[in-house]
Amino acid sequence: MTDYDQDEQWFQNKGWHFDRNDDFVDKHGNMFDFKTQSDYYEFIHDKLQVMLHKRLVQEYGFKMLAVPWEPTASASLKAQGRIPRDCPRVFVTQDVFVNPKVLIIVQGLGKVTPGQWARKLFTNGQKGQFDCASQIPYIERALHLGWAIILCDPNRPELSPSASSTSTSGSMSMWLRGGDTRGRSRSDHVRRVWEDLIRPYPSKCVMFVAFSAGTVATLDLFDTCRKEFMRRVKAVVLLDGADGSSRYSRMNGAWLYKHTRSFSQKGSDSRNLRNGEEVNTNDHDSVPGVAVSRVFEFLEWRHSQFIAQLPDEQYHWVRSLYHRRPTTVRRGGSAAARLLSSFSDSSSSSHRR
Repeated sequence: MTDYDQDEQWFQNKGWHFDRNDDFVDKHGNMFDFKTQSDYYEFIHDKLQVMLHKRLVQEYGFKMLAVPWEPTASASLKAQGRIPRDCPRVFVTQDVFVNPKVLIIVQGLGKVTPGQWARKLFTNGQKGQFDCASQIPYIERALHLGWAIILCDPNRPELSPSASSTSTSGSMSMWLRGGDTRGRSRSDHVRRVWEDLIRPYPSKCVMFVAFSAGTVATLDLFDTCRKEFMRRVKAVVLLDGADGSSRYSRMNGAWLYKHTRSFSQKGSDSRNLRNGEEVNTNDHDSVPGVAVSRVFEFLEWRHSQFIAQLPDEQYHWVRSLYHRRPTTVRRGGSAAARLLSSFSDSSSSSHRR
């Protein structure tokens, strides 16, 4: 029996699953214990990734798309009929190519895949962490508002060691900062998502939510595609990472200031920014989950400004895409109750002037 078979047998015997409150527990309701089960940590997270991606597809209607590092590789991938291990794969809603309103989510460092903010929060032994560990609260809220969604895959080089096995420690360090490693940096991925999934399509109200190192990649896209970015992007949320303030004094800095909101953990420098605020946590990894309500207040406000400026014929069509009630919200317990109670028709209203 291989090591994988042994791990799989252990996983099945323990009966690991998400319970009705979305806590990851074994068949006896026990949380993962890193002290006694650390040998299974990576295997557990591989399984969690599969389970979460399955949920994205089956419960929320996402589909997986390859976004190759090279623009010319798309046709080749279609001909091959398979996605190479080192090729980023994003998850998108079915309407991403026709919906003018698109939310793009960019996570931070580590082996976190689309749908995750911080994988360690799934298995830290504490209950009630799912809404901070996963991007599901953002997904459910955006679906409720009728927005298309793109979940980026900026960490593919780290998830596929073979793709960067020839890199030196220095080049990997540069990649972690968003720098250039043979055109496969986090910033390169976000740019490729823009080129393949935004630029050719009628996305007129693009909104970014970026966390940690993902904030750098998003701001790099602003620098690289500035005119197009300013024309299409209506809101940028930066979560406990780069806040963009170093760009405010540069060309188009006033636009960036107006369209950006930063949220950070307690004690950060963002509290000194007029467009930044702290959220009630000292834990970096928990910032996205704690900030979700405030994030959507900003996103919906910026979105309402976009709606209000549309010509009448476009206004009524775009407004008709609002409030696509997510029939897939099947989560039980207090987490679902809190989420559903936050879906307020009044919070997403827009008024003609």
